[in-house]
Order: sequence, then C-alpha cells, then structure tokens
Amino acid sequence: MAIDVLGPLTGLAERFFGDRERRRVTDIRIGDKARQLRRQLLASFEEWEWGTIGPKTVEDLARWAAQKLARGYGVTEPALRELVDLRADASHRVRQLVGTVRDHYDAAADLVNPLIKSGLLTMSAANRGHVEGELRKAVGHVRQSLAALDTLAKND
Repeated sequence: MAIDVLGPLTGLAERFFGDRERRRVTDIRIGDKARQLRRQLLASFEEWEWGTIGPKTVEDLARWAAQKLARGYGVTEPALRELVDLRADASHRVRQLVGTVRDHYDAAADLVNPLIKSGLLTMSAANRGHVEGELRKAVGHVRQSLAALDTLAKND
C-alpha cells in the first residue's frame, strides 16, 4: 500500500498560494480605494497648506468641522466602509492599516458630531477653549487617518 504524500502537499501549496494571491489582489483594491478616500479627506483641508499649517483659529476649526469634514460624511463614510469590508481578505499589514484609518476617522467623527448636534460650534467665551481642544484632537485624528491612507495608497 503506497502512501500518497504529494497529494496533500500539493493541496496545501495550492491553498497557500491561492490565499496569498487573493490577499495581494485585495491589497491592491484597498490601495486604490485608499487613494480616493485620501483625496476626499484631504479636500477638507483645501483652504490651508496641509504640511504644517492647517486650521489656525478656533473659527477656522469650527468652519472646517461643520462645512468640510461633517458635510463630507456622505462621501467619506461609505468609502471608508468599503475599505473595512475588504479588510478581512487583506494581508495582515493592510488589515492593521485599514483598522488605523477606521479608528482615527471614527474618533474624529465622535469628537465633531456632538459639537455640531449640541450647537457648541456657535461658540461663547465660556466654551471656546473646550471646543478648540476637541476640534484640534479631531484634526489630529484625521491626520492619522491620512497618514495610514498614504501608506495604503503606496502599498500597491
């Protein structure tokens, strides 16, 4: 009775290389979608030089949050969810980067949305410091999302 050693090894190799190819293809799709989402998020900063300046005053921050970031949710939210949906089939590194994009994007939205809903973006002297602090944190989260999107876009 001969033992078929090559059959199981061949099956294992086909599965490994098939999975690897599927992950590579998914990584490319994610990279393409990341490039598009990056452009959309970056457009929210179009009034400022992105590299160092960004929104300067609390009024700039409030305008950015309400008129740029939040208004863009209808486009950026579905684009982000597409990345997250593809994440399960991606390579480990790409899964981590998509998670970083998602976490920071959601954190920014979690800071901005309550300010908009509560009307706090219409500032008084009493809440000015709080609003500015929350919005600066939101800008930081969007920057972290953009950094991860940069890496994803270069991945393919």
